Amino acid sequence: MLWKKGEHLQQAVIREVKKETGYVVKVNELHSVREAFFQDKKHHALIITFFAGITGGEMNILDPDQDIEEVKNGSALKPFKS
Repeated sequence: MLWKKGEHLQQAVIREVKKETGYVVKVNELHSVREAFFQDKKHHALIITFFAGITGGEMNILDPDQDIEEVKNGSALKPFKS
């Protein structure tokens, strides 16, 4: 996900979740911040994860079985500690 210039990170989360899933969410607390280095592509990424709850919208996922499995397993995520 990329956020737009001047957009707050939580606003970007709400926008991207709506675009990718069809759901409207309320962003809760920060879950974790991780970094990843991609040597082959020569770039560095920050992975920022939030807890969020669905407040509206309807599921609009092209392959719901595959994508929803990831969401179900999301409850097992533990915050990253270095």
